[in-house]
Amino acid sequence: MTTQVISFEEEFTSGTGDELTTLFVDQTSADPGTESVLSYGIAAKGYRYGFNGQERSDDVMGEGNHNTALFWEYDPRLGRRWNLDPKPTTGISEYSVLYNSPLNITDPLGDDPGDYYDKQGNHLGKDNVQDDKVYTTDKATIVSNKTQGKTDWTKVQQAPATVDFTKTYAITNSQLLDRANWIYAEGRGSVPLYYAYAIQNSRILNKTEAKVYYWGLQDSEGRLDKNQYFQGTSHSENKNGKAFWDTRNNPSKRTDAMLKTVSAVILSVMNPTLDPTRAKDPKTKLFTGKGATGWLGYGDSQHKGEFHAKVLGRYHFFLIVGQKYGFAPLRTEKEYEEDTKDIK
Repeated sequence: MTTQVISFEEEFTSGTGDELTTLFVDQTSADPGTESVLSYGIAAKGYRYGFNGQERSDDVMGEGNHNTALFWEYDPRLGRRWNLDPKPTTGISEYSVLYNSPLNITDPLGDDPGDYYDKQGNHLGKDNVQDDKVYTTDKATIVSNKTQGKTDWTKVQQAPATVDFTKTYAITNSQLLDRANWIYAEGRGSVPLYYAYAIQNSRILNKTEAKVYYWGLQDSEGRLDKNQYFQGTSHSENKNGKAFWDTRNNPSKRTDAMLKTVSAVILSVMNPTLDPTRAKDPKTKLFTGKGATGWLGYGDSQHKGEFHAKVLGRYHFFLIVGQKYGFAPLRTEKEYEEDTKDIK
């Protein structure tokens, strides 16, 4: 228990049976612009966290002009760090941050590495630096850089088989898992590459990940809250989404179908020219044009789109949003396997 002596102003008088409720507030945590000095009796200095979850250091360069993280000093006006990157990346300025993509990448500590996957969606390891980065590599690379049970993640990053996925494609680990979670919620592992390419095409069209979900995550009742939908707590109570959500901090619990959705996200980003959601010539079976940017779900198969697939007893129609179509032909599971066989 904490005790504190409070001194009242001379004009203060107490009535009989008065009860006092005392609120103690860290003066660095009150919201700027509020009347917290009147509400709590403490002069507030403002909320102490700024851009990207980093702590503000207003005494260095004025209010809102300087942030501090564990491994950097950061100028949010320039988008540059003051000190050299302690873990530099070849070809990237040691003063740059977030790979010049601050809307898509977070790095609250100012450090580097992250989570490692292979192209089959298996989670190969985590270097325990909370920076939300993704690397793709293979199991052999992890094994060859492990000594006495400890992995040298710096050597893994430098290995020929390793791709800095976040640097190359501007997609973080949480964004990768969001996409996989969405795909699994929709199809429980069925035709995952159709969904993955549609999501990636939407990202290219809409520029940011947030807009992908704003425009794409809807049902007949309106827009859905992304995290509620994934957790199965929205009105739809999607049990598939919740099943994947429950593995996000425990990847060893993922089923083969879940691994396929993670793999689909990775492969769709790395193989843009093999998009199977494009129009397909019925005779030559060759793909042409642009790929789908979304899908619509119905209880029957008589709707318009580029094509549709039967998923979990429903019909999902893939299309470029805003484009006019005739009635969509069915693509079977066998056709899906044929359409995606070269995506590796």
